[in-house]
Amino acid sequence: MTTVKPMCLRAFAAALVVAGCAALCVGAAQPAWRATDSGFELALAQGAVTCDARGRLTLRAGDQPALELAFFLWHGDYQYETLAGGRPDGAALQTDGVLRLTGLWGARAGAPPVRYTLDLAPSDEGAEVRLALVKTAALRLTDGVWLSLATRVQGDGEPRRIYLMPTADAPLGKAVEGLFKELYIGREGGTACRLRGDGVRYLRSRVSPERHGCEIKLTKLRDVALGETLLVTLSLGVAPMPVIVRPALTSRGELALTAQAPRTVPLYGKCELDVALSGTWDNPYDPEDIALDAQVVTASGRRYTLPGFFMVRHTVLPDAESELMLSESAGQWKLRLAATEPGPMRISLTARDRSGTRVFALPQPVEVTDDRQAKGFVRVSRADPRYLAHDNGEGYVPIGHNVPIYQGSNGMTVRQILEKMAAHGENWNRWWMSRSGLGIEWEPRLGWYRQDAAAKLDGLLEDAGRLGMTYMLCMDTHQDFRQDGWKANP
Repeated sequence: MTTVKPMCLRAFAAALVVAGCAALCVGAAQPAWRATDSGFELALAQGAVTCDARGRLTLRAGDQPALELAFFLWHGDYQYETLAGGRPDGAALQTDGVLRLTGLWGARAGAPPVRYTLDLAPSDEGAEVRLALVKTAALRLTDGVWLSLATRVQGDGEPRRIYLMPTADAPLGKAVEGLFKELYIGREGGTACRLRGDGVRYLRSRVSPERHGCEIKLTKLRDVALGETLLVTLSLGVAPMPVIVRPALTSRGELALTAQAPRTVPLYGKCELDVALSGTWDNPYDPEDIALDAQVVTASGRRYTLPGFFMVRHTVLPDAESELMLSESAGQWKLRLAATEPGPMRISLTARDRSGTRVFALPQPVEVTDDRQAKGFVRVSRADPRYLAHDNGEGYVPIGHNVPIYQGSNGMTVRQILEKMAAHGENWNRWWMSRSGLGIEWEPRLGWYRQDAAAKLDGLLEDAGRLGMTYMLCMDTHQDFRQDGWKANP
């Protein structure tokens, strides 16, 4: 008989513990679907994914209220159809662990249904979703495939946030809208439900006091031909909430003021001052809290006062038809004015916060140079009030498309669309200053502004000067004051 020494026993026991832990870790990293009374469940280390026989999904992170997910589309004249409202063939687990659902989707208004195959493959963090659609007959899909998300809001003390990474975030229960690469809903410093599509996706909110709903556009294609497959891929999971980097908007410092201005500016050109302003404020957009004003004297002696503003620079990250707006960590103060008279333009600045007032005068005037090619602003014609004309007297007739939303289309970015319009003799466009467009007043808090929308507008104005275009800014749309628009209005 062989005798095992105590040291060997301890080593053997330790090896068993290590092997057991390794087996547990391997098992924990491989979640699997299991059948339940209401469908199927995928248990995760910090949450769960569920799916019923009609393709309705839920995603839960820890003890947080679950997210309810459902696919939908429109066809024809915006006939609304949900996947759950279709005719399922059944749901079955495949030999590779994938949960597969098949069936027919939609038949409202006598339309032919779409055949679908929904595959849900387990992953380390959740489930990889693959939805394939094939038309059974001729049918026009209106705007591809969308996903609705909804979760219960836990009152005024709701600790969760919705983060459209890397562009925007808001407390859950407050409207947020825009493009994202990954979507997180959860607690800062804790766990969150994570959703990731194929590339950049668009989200809009539909909020109420009890629920926060979202709609996400999942496909870039609006439609496919008969016989082709429209494919949706999506990753669902539970993950740590990323650190959200936000621009510093408040300030605590001594009031101080200086500025730099260009030496010369062409007639009707933009004169922009870089202002170094420090002080104490809570809201840089509130002139009762912090104010920056310029006193301007033109060459003819005309005097006027113009307010400055606080801005956060953004970097544009192109992605096919879309543009992600990435903010810098610090804001800055600016002053912009139009050079409307040739000759010297004298500018002095005044800043005021809760501690007092500071004044700074530019040591030298800005010289406005006469530009014979400059047309100036569009106004009612002095020759005939029935027409429009530039400041130099040249007539103006607006010709253009109506491209109201800052959104690419047909494989082109917004900038490429404007360039194509200008190349064909167009000189005008209308932009909606709305929640879904370029409206800057749709932050979760009243009196705060969407810097990404302002940055887009700055870029469009630069494009207008380059392309010889003018814009009409439509300040309101009825969509912002009905149903979900009214609920989202800060």
